[in-house]
Amino acid sequence: VGRLTRYWKGALSRWTLRWGWRIKKPRFLFAIFGVLWYPIIAWVRDDPQRESGTRPWRSACLSASRSLALKHTTLIAGCGETTVLRLNTLDYEHWNEMAARGRIWKAVYGTGFEELKAVRAGDSENRWFNFDILMANPPFGSSIQERRILQQSPLGTKANGELQTKVGREILFLARNLDFLKPGGRMVIVLPQGRFNNTYDKYVREFIAEHDRILAIVGLNTNTFKPHTGTKTSVLFVQKWNDDPAAGPLCPKMDDYPIFFAMSERGGKDASGDYTYLEDSDGNYRLDKNGHLIVEQDLHNHDGELPDGIAEVFIEWAKGEKLSFWR
Repeated sequence: VGRLTRYWKGALSRWTLRWGWRIKKPRFLFAIFGVLWYPIIAWVRDDPQRESGTRPWRSACLSASRSLALKHTTLIAGCGETTVLRLNTLDYEHWNEMAARGRIWKAVYGTGFEELKAVRAGDSENRWFNFDILMANPPFGSSIQERRILQQSPLGTKANGELQTKVGREILFLARNLDFLKPGGRMVIVLPQGRFNNTYDKYVREFIAEHDRILAIVGLNTNTFKPHTGTKTSVLFVQKWNDDPAAGPLCPKMDDYPIFFAMSERGGKDASGDYTYLEDSDGNYRLDKNGHLIVEQDLHNHDGELPDGIAEVFIEWAKGEKLSFWR
């Protein structure tokens, strides 16, 4: 477990920090993972780096702490305080009912649930929260037809106000994830490529544009998630619109603005889903300065071991655009 923890801490640190969410004093991470049919909510707090006078849980970003979802289990690795809750992310109207159901649930999740409620935007509402950063890899490939769930989502209804007959699971997660962000908060989410270009998903794209500034869309290589799935996916980066500096980072709403687009041609895996590693002229695997194998990919330069990748190009673009969160 110790080796596994250290491995994932290093790997996920490189992945997350290289995508451009760069803040000087990282303190907090909130992540939602849809795990098979039952979503798990997990967050990590790193108190030692919280500035004096700031409100707990509010000021944060990608941190030295990491989260990873593995089937039915969420592995949290890092310093500070960790919390995992077993709640249906989409069924927030019944969270309190779940919390009051029995003493075993309270014993395991009660403290964490109370701390989660402390981050709510309202005193008694489980829908709106004030998180700064959210990362999500929601389940996709199936739809939800349960009316109780659909009626809790703005994307669960048609333009005339009637409930949809069914909605893709990842669409509901997309809308729900935005509820967790405070004004000016930022989200990165993995979505099937079709959601970005299907004509019948236009309403989803319009919903995103109405509530957020689209920062970037990065197309992932088809081998990225193999051997588990060969679905073509893209990563969406957004920042919630915000004109009020007292509510959060500024992101004034505008109709016309540039968006960063990129396509990964080398995702670090072959067609079988096995990792591909950088080799030297003799055919031996090369190691980085920490003694780790170097995955052959174009997402980032692996601390100079590889040519500049998508992350480095995004950094230069973001600097040029003077994005509010870039320091």
